[in-house]
Amino acid sequence: MTTLTRVFKGGLLAAALACSCQVWAGTPPGGWVSRTSPTTQDLNGIVFGNGTFVAVGNNGAVLTSSDGISWAQRASGTSRHLAAVAFGASSLNFTAVGSYGTIIFSDNKGASWAANNVDPSYNLLGVASKVGVGERWVVVGNPNKLLTATHPAVPWGQASWPSGSSPNALAVAGQNASGTSRFVVTGRAGQVATSTDGNTWQVLSCGFSDAISPVSVAADMGNIFLAAGFDSRNYFLNLISITDTSCSTKATTTRDPLSGMAYGNGYVVGVINKRIGYYDTAGSSGNWTAVNTPNNASLNAVAYGNGTFVAVGAGGAIVQSSPASPSSYVGCFKDDEARALPVQLMSQGATVASCIAAAKAAGYAYAGLQYGGTCFAGNTPGYQQLAVADEKQFCNMPCTAANGDTCGGSWYSSIHKTGLSAPAVAEPKYEGCYSDAANRALPVVLSQSGATKKSCVAAARARGLLYAGLQYGGQCFAGNTLGYQKAKPEEEGRSCGMRCSADSNQYCGGIWFNTVYSTGLTLGSQPPAGAYQGCFEDKENRALPVVLMPSGATAASCYNAAKNAGYLYAGLQWQGQCYAGNTLGYAKVPQQDEHKPGKCDTRCTANQSDWCGGGWHNSIYKTR
Repeated sequence: MTTLTRVFKGGLLAAALACSCQVWAGTPPGGWVSRTSPTTQDLNGIVFGNGTFVAVGNNGAVLTSSDGISWAQRASGTSRHLAAVAFGASSLNFTAVGSYGTIIFSDNKGASWAANNVDPSYNLLGVASKVGVGERWVVVGNPNKLLTATHPAVPWGQASWPSGSSPNALAVAGQNASGTSRFVVTGRAGQVATSTDGNTWQVLSCGFSDAISPVSVAADMGNIFLAAGFDSRNYFLNLISITDTSCSTKATTTRDPLSGMAYGNGYVVGVINKRIGYYDTAGSSGNWTAVNTPNNASLNAVAYGNGTFVAVGAGGAIVQSSPASPSSYVGCFKDDEARALPVQLMSQGATVASCIAAAKAAGYAYAGLQYGGTCFAGNTPGYQQLAVADEKQFCNMPCTAANGDTCGGSWYSSIHKTGLSAPAVAEPKYEGCYSDAANRALPVVLSQSGATKKSCVAAARARGLLYAGLQYGGQCFAGNTLGYQKAKPEEEGRSCGMRCSADSNQYCGGIWFNTVYSTGLTLGSQPPAGAYQGCFEDKENRALPVVLMPSGATAASCYNAAKNAGYLYAGLQWQGQCYAGNTLGYAKVPQQDEHKPGKCDTRCTANQSDWCGGGWHNSIYKTR
């Protein structure tokens, strides 16, 4: 989903967020056609969220569309010029800003709007939201204004730039994807500033002295922002890549001073006056492919959603690309509590494009969408693929944030390839039939029924465990020790002779006996000295939002999984849940109280020598 697209009529440039790594690219955007517009007002900004495009413009113009084809004009309650519009993925609010301190917001997909205006001397140019520890909103404008709020309906407070700096902001963008959740502000004279909370800002030097104009953000981008600036000396467009703490500039081969950009389906699309171009993030860097706009439309802004790009501009112009071809699709797969794709990247609001990009940015080969917008990732596609004829019965839920996308169903995942290859892992090796007891040899319970060799081994591998054991026709256990006693070969048929309920061609142990396989993994290294940060409180709005392992984690496996996925912190909670993210937590428990009841008081199920947090408390390690 696009979090911000902002272009003010007559402004120099727009910008976009994109990933500096290679992103899966489907069909290049093309087939541009004009759409009938219900207004003749200039349209300055457009955004997509919650299955809806919202465009804003002069004299309070607001248009909405679910598909980019049919548009409705909405009463905004203002006659002021609107310069920017953003979508909040947590509150599902749209917020638009403009001249004379105008701020309006909508909680019903743009159908109606309420005002929460500020000082009329403010000329507001950009708005963005992000989700981290709660939702945050930032508005920028002139003269040198920086406003923040936790919801567009509450009073806006003024924040300050670092002492001695003034980015003279043109716009702001906020990132809601996996990885660092932050804001980026761009401005005149090559100014860029970043913030994780909207209040404390770091000003960056990008080696570019001309205006870096507004950024527009899609939530499918990972950790790199891409802004645009036009070099007034050699007349080439420059792309500015922005991370948490640094930025760099690269000249392109185009002389077009773009007026709007958006990312989607592996492509950055830019508009300028009467031209539309695209940049293939998986292709040769720096090259644009451009075509003339339909009916010579002069365009100001562009957004991506529902598999299509929509651009808006002067005189109410609306043009749209043909839908993309989702060539990444693998199929509809059954899931269960052990999770075939164990890493939860987004709990809600994911689209096909956002889930694929987030999974790829985290280094996984597969992305799975489930239950209307939950995004999972992993390196094994699933437990059981459904026949194509059955897909519509089980993977039949539209994505809440993109009604044209399919987001699986209840315990069924719509799975896509990210373009990465799964790491090579040795084939599971049969170790034999081992006795078990009430004090389990393989202590991590992955499934109470319905498991198979494939599903049980995959679930154990996802948690970094060395052994997977099948018992009583389909129970799945895992751990790092083999078992109590190995049955003799002549006794295996009697002790581990139960067929798997989900596949009668396989054996699934017996009563108090495990059919055991080695997963092919080796134990990862323990966290280094100094990595442990302490015991931190947690809440339903997770401090570490990415679920890497729902159970069975150890200090070593959680630390290494978070490190390999590029996260700054790994957190263990409640006997073996593993979370990851880039912020520490809510409040740190005093060291002397860490292991008291109700704090970080549980040991890891898979390794009793490790502490694994507690109820709503994380044992947190720093990965770098």
